[in-house]
Amino acid sequence: MKRILACLIVLIMILGMVGCQEEQEKAPSAQTGKTYRLDHDTFSVGYSRVDISPELSVPMAGFGNTTDRMSQNIQDYLFATATAVNDGCGNTVVFMSLDLQRASDVIVEAMRPWFVEETGLPESSLQIIGTHTHSGPDVQAKHDASLEYLNNIIPKMQQAILGALADLRPATMSVGSIEAEGLNFVRHYGHKEADGTTTWFGDNFGTVVLDENTIHASIADPTMYVVKFDRQDAKDVCMVNWRAHPHWTGSGSKYDISSDLIGPFRECFEAQTDMYFAYYQGAAGNINEKSRITSENLVSDYQEHGARLADYAVKCLNENMEELETGAVVVREQTLEMKINKTHDAGLINAATVYRSVYNNTNSRDEAKKAAEELGYTISSQYAAGAIITNSKREDTETRTYTAIAIGKELVITLAPHEMFDRTMAGVEEASPYKYTLHFSYSNGTNTYMPDLQTWATGSYEVDTAVFVEGSAELVAETMLNMINEMYKA
Repeated sequence: MKRILACLIVLIMILGMVGCQEEQEKAPSAQTGKTYRLDHDTFSVGYSRVDISPELSVPMAGFGNTTDRMSQNIQDYLFATATAVNDGCGNTVVFMSLDLQRASDVIVEAMRPWFVEETGLPESSLQIIGTHTHSGPDVQAKHDASLEYLNNIIPKMQQAILGALADLRPATMSVGSIEAEGLNFVRHYGHKEADGTTTWFGDNFGTVVLDENTIHASIADPTMYVVKFDRQDAKDVCMVNWRAHPHWTGSGSKYDISSDLIGPFRECFEAQTDMYFAYYQGAAGNINEKSRITSENLVSDYQEHGARLADYAVKCLNENMEELETGAVVVREQTLEMKINKTHDAGLINAATVYRSVYNNTNSRDEAKKAAEELGYTISSQYAAGAIITNSKREDTETRTYTAIAIGKELVITLAPHEMFDRTMAGVEEASPYKYTLHFSYSNGTNTYMPDLQTWATGSYEVDTAVFVEGSAELVAETMLNMINEMYKA
């Protein structure tokens, strides 16, 4: 009888594991004393948030990352927010959102080795995403104050990660989407000139006067996704995914530290729901955060913008959520060798150097362009000049890593270390076999524009500053779809 009972217990344990282990790559065992991966036998979610606001003054990111833009005031606090998901089958992933312009290479190189040593989990179990505020500290360690800031916040980010892992509670998962109309737009547009030609722009920033001669490259995807985790005996957690360039406060008071629209979005959402909030930036490489298409869609400031976004998220929670079956967390990462968009023309490089030097001293594009023309070259953009110089110093190729994470069989999240365009990722979403396909840009390292072929054909400052050659965005999209399809079929 005891033998039969023992067999039945073993059989029950085996049945409980069905659907978890077969589609997983074997993960390393947790280290002695580390139980972050193995002590939860049910789908569980944890959350933690830590203040990473800087001491004054530090160089600020955005608008060209110039080191002469030093912070003078803290308008809104910045946070590192960690959401940990454990599938109950021995697999854990931590999504950490930083109220910074990017998750820089410096941050990733410091955090991932520590994460492996501390938790026994693989590097791919830690995903770091920037919200892309243009009103936070520069995190590329090119200035002593930036390096000091990074040294100060690394332990705080570690605290947020460990806090989320310690906070794991049994949970269910639901997902919904809503169209957040009138709050973002494609800043890539053309203007028909009197001679019949079209001039294309990519840096609207809300200053252009749009009229009947304006040609919109496309309409921004207004879709907001909300992933809700209902937790037992703990506050519920919501991961919100949307797409826009947060630089409201930068354009109004460019020396104030702020998480921009993400701050009021978080505050208004949590006040209305009594849930935890985590924001993950979408494919916003060609998107701005406020609409100039019609006067009715204008919003007065970043607080109102964040409040409107919160209203949409709450409406989605109340009306559009669908409970999904939880399942295995599957992570796939693929590294690509990408070709650099560079020139070997010494004359052009020299002209760009002159342009940048003159522009930095006068802040006049016209004077800088004239100086370059005197050398026999025409450079019309400070961004193009900067890219020519920077790219000329790079190797001919660089490697970048792309990620796809499935949670069960209906939800997948892609991540890229770039400013992907919404058109590119909308194509991935449309072709994905998963019911819900989300994308987090500004993830796990370098931050560069990835213009699609349509933008390359017309041109913009995003093309001028492109680090990688034409067609790179489409290569990334193809790679993501291949990973997605492989996971779905497994």
